Amino acid sequence: MQPTDPIPFLDALFKEVPGHFLELRAYTNPDLFGHKRIHREFIKLPANPKRIHRFVDRHDGEWHIAFSCAPRQAPKGKEDAVGVLTNLWAEIDFKQYPNVSPQAIYDGWNGFKPQPSFLTFSGHGLHAYWLLTSPVEIHGRPEEFRRILKGLQTALLGDTQNYDLSRLFRLPGTYNVKDPERLKRCRVVQVRDARYPSTLFERFKLPEPKRPGRGLLPGAVAPQVDRVLALVRASWTEGRRHRLALGLAGYLRKSGWSEDQVKAEVESICSEAGDRDLDDRRDCVRDTFRCPLGRVSGITLISAWV
Repeated sequence: MQPTDPIPFLDALFKEVPGHFLELRAYTNPDLFGHKRIHREFIKLPANPKRIHRFVDRHDGEWHIAFSCAPRQAPKGKEDAVGVLTNLWAEIDFKQYPNVSPQAIYDGWNGFKPQPSFLTFSGHGLHAYWLLTSPVEIHGRPEEFRRILKGLQTALLGDTQNYDLSRLFRLPGTYNVKDPERLKRCRVVQVRDARYPSTLFERFKLPEPKRPGRGLLPGAVAPQVDRVLALVRASWTEGRRHRLALGLAGYLRKSGWSEDQVKAEVESICSEAGDRDLDDRRDCVRDTFRCPLGRVSGITLISAWV
């Protein structure tokens, strides 16, 4: 597979669902008033390569070009047009972690289990795709798959704000035009001949929230705890420690840890880093456990300081 050829990539994602539709969407950078120009095209699967190339040729280099991660049952872009999933996906923007090198992020994502079938470089981040053994019907249970996608993003420390089933990702082979003076081409950087049963991803499914919008429930982010602890330990430097202690305490509390367990972990990190301000770090833990859970910050606060 050529890194910048979208046709074999799209064929791998959607060859199992003839009769559905692929959405291609081109859009401009926002103007001074925040308005974008948008062009859409819905192509019946199996997609005619000439139509894809024609759409790309018409927009590439001046417009962003994205495709629907999930096929559409009808030529519509809304989530209610999604009836089956052929893959699961995740994304990360390198600017989320300015103090972590893109190579380190790539290595972490590439080594994640289960390993992605595809990794693409989006121009300023990574997109990951896990091909499913067979298409999965989602009728009557879209929220279940949203929670799996969000859990997968959480486990990867990715973008947990965008997990809707109508999500579009950048099309390989096209340019990221966020900076018109420094165009970057989206390309496939890793391919594996791997398909997975959808049941394998059940372990990433977040619990159904009782109070939407007020944070994750205890245990919701458990799959990524080791990864988060490693990231926090590597970032525990002067000027960040207080905020990281607050963020880690909140994150571990939401993961189901007790106050004593969190305090012991923070003390261990302080010992390794030569951090002598133990009283402040313990206060961070104590204050976190006395605060109502809905007001506790966790992974968001960590992300801002690593």
